[in-house]
Amino acid sequence: MSSSCLVSIDDLIDSKTIRISPNPVVDRFTLTGKKEVSQLVIYNGMGQLMMTSNGLKKEINVSHLPKGVYLLKLEVKGQWLFKKMVIE
Repeated sequence: MSSSCLVSIDDLIDSKTIRISPNPVVDRFTLTGKKEVSQLVIYNGMGQLMMTSNGLKKEINVSHLPKGVYLLKLEVKGQWLFKKMVIE
């Protein structure tokens, strides 16, 4: 049995879809882009879960996180996008 799936170019998510600024981050950062982020998950360099957020605001406060390199897992239109963030 075969099935087909149609995906438009507008539905594809790539690394340019969402931007983090500023990066490196001091206390807070802003997510900007053409698509809306519905969920954010932040992991530290050792893969430990540090923060999650649903129903995101454009500006994210990370002043409680220690300096270091982090991996952001962003849900955009049902797909996951990964970004690197540095906190100074």
